[in-house]
Amino acid sequence: MPPSFAQSGFQSGIAVRQNAVHLGAPRLQGPGLPEKGYWVSSTQVRPTLSYAADRWSVDAALEARLSWDSGRLPAAGASQSAGGPFVRGRTLEALDMTLDPVRRGDTEGRLRFERLKVAASLGFLDVEAGRQPVSLGTSRFLGVLDVLAPFPPGDLDATYKPGIDALRLRAAAGPEGEAELIAAASDPWEDSALILRLRSKVGSVDGELLTGKFRRRLFCGAGWEGDAGPLAIWGEVALFERRPAGEPVRTGAREAAFAGVAGADWRVRENATLGLALYRNDFGARRRWDLVSIGDDAPLREGWVFLAAREYAAVTFHAEPHALVHLDASGLMNPVDGSSLWRPRVTVNLHDNADMSLYAWFAAGRRPLGPTPRSEFGSMPDGLGLYGRVFF
Repeated sequence: MPPSFAQSGFQSGIAVRQNAVHLGAPRLQGPGLPEKGYWVSSTQVRPTLSYAADRWSVDAALEARLSWDSGRLPAAGASQSAGGPFVRGRTLEALDMTLDPVRRGDTEGRLRFERLKVAASLGFLDVEAGRQPVSLGTSRFLGVLDVLAPFPPGDLDATYKPGIDALRLRAAAGPEGEAELIAAASDPWEDSALILRLRSKVGSVDGELLTGKFRRRLFCGAGWEGDAGPLAIWGEVALFERRPAGEPVRTGAREAAFAGVAGADWRVRENATLGLALYRNDFGARRRWDLVSIGDDAPLREGWVFLAAREYAAVTFHAEPHALVHLDASGLMNPVDGSSLWRPRVTVNLHDNADMSLYAWFAAGRRPLGPTPRSEFGSMPDGLGLYGRVFF
């Protein structure tokens, strides 16, 4: 008789995520925008299958998503289904493994291979090839190094990162270090990426260095995170080559743009942590009237930069008042135009394999003058959502 799935190393599972969001009327009114609030609903089902042998493994995941939008906005499902006001960018992929069987008015159905990866250990070298998640940097609330498939700030759905078509080669570098070469393919080919990453540990601090090219621009950067007394410190800095045809030089040097973020988390109580961070990005605007056109600049249009201004302060808070209850809150403050964005969240564990979150975001800032925004967050509608996950 053939061996069973368990004996042969097979593992399978299914994750179901449901998100329902209600948004207020857009403060930026114009043709095609609803005058009242609207609902967005997204149901995502992800079956997974993997097989692991002694020195190699295969992983696959197919995601089926059904989105509904009462506002009949083509972009609303993309921007709100993840539980936040920021739109995700186009994923780097060489092969089109997406099918849209349903697309009409207020409803969209989509099937997409999110994982299709083969991994092998060749002794001194580990190889991973195919569609897979790739994370760079510290994976914090704000980042500048995670340029291949970044999460928007405060994304609820950070459990599942979009897969990209990549080849990864990893080898040990010293007693506590690792060297990795990442090649990510894209269509068009010119947007492909080739990145070298070195990671190591110095004392209690984990650090990494990166250099390479992505979306037709060179970059180099560094990231760190570790402990400094009662604080957990972290940060990222990078220099990016400018593409004059894709973005005006609004601030910083003409040849290169600087981006950096530095933060610290302080455990104020045994079950509560407060975090503060400062962020700067030369791709952002330093004058509020530039906010009207900055969305057309390549970094925001391509989806690896999400914030429109040059500077921000961020605050995060996490507490566990009960073993089954988690409280989270985050805030972004834009000193360029005086606007801010706040998002509280309460998560309750319903079972070992299920949880549910009630969340919202509230924007403050100068309201639009007619169709013209006068602040980044002052143009955003407030939102209230319910997000649930079940794993089988």
